[in-house]
Amino acid sequence: MEKINKSRKLKPSVIIAIVVTVVLLVNIGFQFLPNALKQIDITSQKTHSLSDTTEQYFSSLDEKVTVYILDADGSDMKYEYWLEQLDNSFENIDLVWTTFDKVSDKLTALGVKLESASPYLMIVESEKRSVAAAYSELLSYRTTNSTLISYLQVNELSASQYNEVYSNLYNMYTQYASSSSDTASQIAEIMQLLIYDTERFFNAEPYLCKMVEYVTVDILPARYTLTGHGETEFSKTEAGYRILSLVGVYHNTLDISGGKAIPEDAVSILVVAPTSDISTDEAAALISFLNKGGQMTFFTNEANLNMPNLMSVIRAYGLDAKQGAVGEVVEVAEETGTSGSSTKETVYRTDVAVNINTAHKATSALESLVSNLSPVIKNGNSIIYNNKDGFTLTPILTTSQSAYVGDNTSDLSSLSVAAISEKKGGGTLLWFTGAESFTKEILSKEDANNTDITTPLYSNIYVVISSLGLAPDTYESTIKIPDGKYHGERLMSVGETGYVLYAVVIIVLVVAAAIFGAIYWYKRKKA
Repeated sequence: MEKINKSRKLKPSVIIAIVVTVVLLVNIGFQFLPNALKQIDITSQKTHSLSDTTEQYFSSLDEKVTVYILDADGSDMKYEYWLEQLDNSFENIDLVWTTFDKVSDKLTALGVKLESASPYLMIVESEKRSVAAAYSELLSYRTTNSTLISYLQVNELSASQYNEVYSNLYNMYTQYASSSSDTASQIAEIMQLLIYDTERFFNAEPYLCKMVEYVTVDILPARYTLTGHGETEFSKTEAGYRILSLVGVYHNTLDISGGKAIPEDAVSILVVAPTSDISTDEAAALISFLNKGGQMTFFTNEANLNMPNLMSVIRAYGLDAKQGAVGEVVEVAEETGTSGSSTKETVYRTDVAVNINTAHKATSALESLVSNLSPVIKNGNSIIYNNKDGFTLTPILTTSQSAYVGDNTSDLSSLSVAAISEKKGGGTLLWFTGAESFTKEILSKEDANNTDITTPLYSNIYVVISSLGLAPDTYESTIKIPDGKYHGERLMSVGETGYVLYAVVIIVLVVAAAIFGAIYWYKRKKA
């Protein structure tokens, strides 16, 4: 019996064979692990791991959200690692890895051109709406260098802004490099700071939280333009085109005839020079909208002053106007003879240069630009202020002291041609007279190069753009947004993780084999 027992004891050669077999099996098994388990976030701040804030928010979602990642090409394994964690963590977040051609209809609906799309483009979609974000929007560059901040005027740039700034600097450098001036060296210094004194940050997490909130929020504030009364189509005006292209603000059309309700998501309504009056019911609905905190902007001409229902809305907020176009007396110098002497001629005109009141929040954004703006109002009307309890009335555009109304050219004074009325506990009404000064059709290429046309028109448009702040069309976020994280620290790669795991397994098995061998040797010696 004793010989049989000794023959069954493991020999060192057998132990080594077992160790090798186990290592091989671990190696094979490791290849079948999910990618998220093959990688390890070894960064000090867990840069590429989901934060507690995000986990709490996504865990609380009560509706399904689909996140499409387009044409992931492996160029950012850290980002893919983060996405895989997202995919494995939440029931209501469905991550779909796909290609551009498979979701081309979604891209078209979102206004994304296929030829300009880049890898990792993200689409976030719910039953309510969808939104897209390019990969470059998820990365930013931050700096603490005072020289660079002074040059950029900001301490953080998006990836696309960073590339644009670098490209501009490079072009400037090549332009001045052949000269011996200090300009080239100064540009080179800024370029060096841009490269070495900025840190790249990973903003996918805060960006995705915002996108998910956007597609799941019940009501998104919206802007409207009133229709049904021969109004000027705002989207076909230069002002409408500029507002959309410069600041991305779109106005939906609104028909409230026949008792149709004003949509619940409306925050602002434009009324643009109607050719026929609104009904009494429509007037009552608009006043009710204002009193509930809404915002309205009116562009009117002199004919509109004779529309009682339309004017009842404006008058309800303490404003009225005099009949007759506002004009201005201007002294124009003319040269006479060959000696260079000149005389002054008195000119009466109805295209009146006006001043912007930048003390009000509607136009305060223009304070630094006002010296470069030259707004002109043609055929405006002189606004009357009927002070009412609970209302604050403020002139926005005013003439010089040489203005008059109609044919009364002897009665000169400063007149208001645009004003704001704000009701305490209610809404805000902004009124621009001289509608034709704001509603010029989209300019032809020839007119767009004519400064006599564009200088006053664009100045007027800037005033309108500034006034959009009276009715913000962004929803108030109710979630806690995590901050971006430094993107420079390494994420241990798949291969590196494998080597570490293999090393750990081998060390453990070798140590175990050594201990087992020592015990085996000790027992044999003792026997």
